[in-house]
Amino acid sequence: IETNVDKRMGSIYGPPSGKKLIVFIDDMNMPKVDLYGTQQPITLLLTLLDHGFLYTRDKEIATKKIKDLQYIAAMGPPGGGRNP
Repeated sequence: IETNVDKRMGSIYGPPSGKKLIVFIDDMNMPKVDLYGTQQPITLLLTLLDHGFLYTRDKEIATKKIKDLQYIAAMGPPGGGRNP
């Protein structure tokens, strides 16, 4: 996601002007459940969808507000190595 968005102003990022960005997330029920009962990739997506930002990967903790994205997700039925 970070590689496909441009800086707009301040800490706000989004697709280039005049373009649309659709994010397709496949196999949402595949991540392994960790010790705390969470699935870390899904927790990252939940932060982005609920709060509209991602944390930067720099030494200082800051946020990048991500605007104007559309999301499509797919997942298979539980079982066969998939997590519920």
